[in-house]
Amino acid sequence: MLPSTSFRPLDPETDWAFFDPGFHVPQEIQAEVQALTEAGSAELWTEHVSANPNERHPMLLPGSHWLKPKLQGPNWMPEFNGKQSEAAVGTFLQEVFELGMQELILFIAMRERSYSVPFGVFLRHWPSFVAGDDEGSFLFHPRSGAFACFGPNGSLSFGRRSANAA
Repeated sequence: MLPSTSFRPLDPETDWAFFDPGFHVPQEIQAEVQALTEAGSAELWTEHVSANPNERHPMLLPGSHWLKPKLQGPNWMPEFNGKQSEAAVGTFLQEVFELGMQELILFIAMRERSYSVPFGVFLRHWPSFVAGDDEGSFLFHPRSGAFACFGPNGSLSFGRRSANAA
């Protein structure tokens, strides 16, 4: 992944959702969420998402970009708002990513803000990640190319980056 110097402590202002009592993220779980520094996040974005400085957010990526999901998942909003008790989002993500619970995965909100987190922690606390940016943020596993996009109005979709995507 990235060198340890690419990480910063979670900040109650920048990473507010991890500290909000409504999201119930205990301190021991917060310790497993590694926020990337702006420089580390920019390095990750440039390497895996886009080298174009004007494309700093998923909503600014061109239609020709590789981030094109192929499979539609459940609407995340009912679960996020507590109106649906089943874990449809987690079940969907487990089925499509096929990762171990300790496997590190990246949550990318934009060029300046990304997180590295064990997959199991993400599954249990995904609302905290999505609360910070629900306009195209995505979960990405670089080794497999698997990604899931969390879009506005609860859209959740999955795809796999092809080996030749730039």
